[in-house]
Amino acid sequence: MDFGIIDIEFYFPKVYVSQTDLEEYDKVSKGKYTIGLLQTNMAFPLENEDPVSLALNAFDRLIKRSNIDLRTIGRLEIGTESSVDRSKSIKTHLMKFFEESGNNDVLGVDNINACYGATAALFNTINWCHSPFYDGRYAVVISTDIAIYEKGPARPTGGCGAIAILIGPNAPIVFENDHGYCSSYFSNDWDFYKPKMSSSYPVVDGKLSIGCYLGAIDNCYDSFQQKFALSHKKKVSKTEKTETEYQKFNLSMVDFALFHSPFNKMVVKSWARMVYNDWLENNQDFEGIDEELRKKKKNETRWDRNVENSFRGVSKQSYKEKVEKSNYICAQCGNLYTGSLYGSLLSIILKEKQQITGKRILMFSYGSGIASSMFLLKVKSCPDRIIESCSNIENMLKNRTKIQPEQYTEILTIRDEKKNSFSYQPNCRKDLMWENSWCLKEINEKGKRIYQKIN
Repeated sequence: MDFGIIDIEFYFPKVYVSQTDLEEYDKVSKGKYTIGLLQTNMAFPLENEDPVSLALNAFDRLIKRSNIDLRTIGRLEIGTESSVDRSKSIKTHLMKFFEESGNNDVLGVDNINACYGATAALFNTINWCHSPFYDGRYAVVISTDIAIYEKGPARPTGGCGAIAILIGPNAPIVFENDHGYCSSYFSNDWDFYKPKMSSSYPVVDGKLSIGCYLGAIDNCYDSFQQKFALSHKKKVSKTEKTETEYQKFNLSMVDFALFHSPFNKMVVKSWARMVYNDWLENNQDFEGIDEELRKKKKNETRWDRNVENSFRGVSKQSYKEKVEKSNYICAQCGNLYTGSLYGSLLSIILKEKQQITGKRILMFSYGSGIASSMFLLKVKSCPDRIIESCSNIENMLKNRTKIQPEQYTEILTIRDEKKNSFSYQPNCRKDLMWENSWCLKEINEKGKRIYQKIN
């Protein structure tokens, strides 16, 4: 059976802040966020919204739009780096949906490693579908995160949202991994981490983070090419002997390439890095590229502006064809952390619609620390249900409420001050929330989080 992605739902808050307004508010040069980061708007949570409420909304909308009988779901797994409890998983909150159906036989918990958690959950789920434990039911993977940074240069790279992915047989989007089309790179690095248990803010080494990301691309792509070659070998008779020939993978073999996107300028860098790797491996000839660059050690070029600028130049056209359309949701909502890569997948379907059918998509997932993977998806048939979901997303984006930077900053300050509060009822602004959405009602005197659905 073709196990894969059947449907996707994306939920994000109704409020957003304009990056142009933030540039003026932060007194930075015009274009620093909109051109320098390639970001347009940024979703952010109100006082009564958290990763649990985002996940509740994404799951609720998915099962209602898809008309899913909750008894037919056998696995529910979460990817997040925004846990609200050091013991209780976000997944357990979602079990409230299953109470009436009587279905408590639902595998899965939370996966945590920076922005990689949703990919880990997705791999676990696909492996379950192919395992002897599979019982014929659907599975759901949810990414849910809130990216908030301290005041300063990193704050415009925030964002938030939850993405719910329905997994099952006879899917229109499948994982092209039957012949080893998946590679990973894990290491022990400190580019981004959250050691302060009382704070939502990460410790970030910006320069190291970019280097680690590009290094993960290098290592994943090297391994990917090796695995591809081993699965595409054949015996060829020569004049005096039989030799083994290996087919090399190159970027012309995919229709689209999608990347984890903390901000969209990173995606531009990523594609240029992929083209650089292709140039090294496949001896491609690009006009204007200095052949002396081949002599440099790859791991010493991750911060080399000459290498980056050279390959950004020669990759402009292929970037527009294979990558640029995937930036839409990130540009509008910001960094989704674990959901970022899957927001890119939604974006490319939103832009391509029925034309996505038959396409091959290269995916690169990255989480600081480091955890990263590269894999292939194939759109075997028209993903009508996801296209319908994309139409809803477009309508939601058009009907959001823009908040001025002063109020945005005030809301984030309140969230920070109340983060560890007990006996707390957050302010509920129904006019700034989507109809029929879940939100945090209160945190009681023992720290129990209680959620409600507003009308």
